[in-house]
Amino acid sequence: MINKLLLLLAIALCTISQSCMPEPLETDINPEADKLVINSSLTINGHIWVSVTKSNGTIKSGSTGLEQLNQFCVRDAVVIIACNGLSDTLQHKEFGVYTSDKLKLEPGQTYLLKAFQKSTGKTVIASSTMPEKISVQNYKAQKLKNFGDSAIKVIVELNANPLPDSYYMSYVYPLEKEGNNSGIFNERINPVFKEIFKTNPTIHLYTDANERHGKIQVISYLPHTYLNDTIKVMASCIEKGYYHFLDLQKKSGTLLNRSTGDPFRLYGNIENGYGYFSLNSPKLISIYPTDIQK
Repeated sequence: MINKLLLLLAIALCTISQSCMPEPLETDINPEADKLVINSSLTINGHIWVSVTKSNGTIKSGSTGLEQLNQFCVRDAVVIIACNGLSDTLQHKEFGVYTSDKLKLEPGQTYLLKAFQKSTGKTVIASSTMPEKISVQNYKAQKLKNFGDSAIKVIVELNANPLPDSYYMSYVYPLEKEGNNSGIFNERINPVFKEIFKTNPTIHLYTDANERHGKIQVISYLPHTYLNDTIKVMASCIEKGYYHFLDLQKKSGTLLNRSTGDPFRLYGNIENGYGYFSLNSPKLISIYPTDIQK
């Protein structure tokens, strides 16, 4: 189902809206303005989705979400995937998103992606290994005492992968909190965009070091969330580079160019920054008002 796909591009776009990030940090890192960036996600049925973007030195403040998308989405790329001796040319959907309905991937398989931008002649090639698929063992939500009916605690138990060096991410957010910028995304292509932008959710990151008795426990406190709200939980296994990028984002917030004061707001626009990662199909669960312990 499409509404469980391509969390990766939505997360990248979340870096544009920094309302819940820490204070900006100044840095001497130079902007990387002349490269393509490719990111990949596995759908629930094993097909690959890829976003192709371009590195911009900065994103101008005050521009609309659609203008920001137009600044870095690449719509004229030829994207080819190769895995296990098979290859396929991906089809462009929208907003620089490409997909293959033919070639299926399994967790643990290594694949190669090549993107060529026809208008500029730029090429990027990268390979990655698809992470394992995640499963949820148990979850519950309960009203926080001393906060009336306006705060909820959510506990989700993920089944840990038996493999070493495993990395996990999750979002927990109330569905009813609408945002102003969700309408820029075409739900025919990827309804998960709208889901992500309804709030600015907290990213939870874990590694196999957080595993206890075969489980990873995610605990979220949701202020201004009420007993009649539906709570969404998204979780996925991710690869190491993506984990480190998200960890840096959580710790630093917006990076500012020390000489110009301009912000870096995209994962691919800083020199030697992360720009390629893979993500298994996010697990999406809904916690309804009837599930919340009073």
